[in-house]
Amino acid sequence: MKARISLKMGNLLQILAICLGLLIALKADRIYFFLLSSAILWYFSHCLAHYIVGTIVGVRFKGYFITTSSIKKLKGFEMSKHFYTLGIKIDWKKSKAGKLGFALMFSSGAIASMFSPFLTVLIAYLRDFKFESTVLALVWILNAIFTIYFSPKVGDFRKAIEILER
Repeated sequence: MKARISLKMGNLLQILAICLGLLIALKADRIYFFLLSSAILWYFSHCLAHYIVGTIVGVRFKGYFITTSSIKKLKGFEMSKHFYTLGIKIDWKKSKAGKLGFALMFSSGAIASMFSPFLTVLIAYLRDFKFESTVLALVWILNAIFTIYFSPKVGDFRKAIEILER
């Protein structure tokens, strides 16, 4: 089952969620609120980055859909098939991007998911939550390491590599 969401509605949902994540970080006074904030930024920046970068480089899209994470393809991570995420449907016929444009668009989601949570780390640090910012930094550094290692195998970096190798 893939629920369909229009581009306008999907973009609005993601922008509002990112604003909520930042607001939570600005008001947070406990580690779990900072974790929630950074998780929201991690989750909702991904597809929005695909859309923004893709639009700039000439990729066109049909809309968003709900799907399961490609992490489920990894041995030992089969449980992630219960983790739902947003996907964005490419309109291949209307797209004008070349190989590099598509590679940038595919890579942008993973890059956004690696770096956007660090906005919460920065906010926590600037708000003088030193312990919380240190814990968050460690969590999101581990996320970046995970992404750098596994994305070329099954994720967005794999798609970017495949496009460039065509």
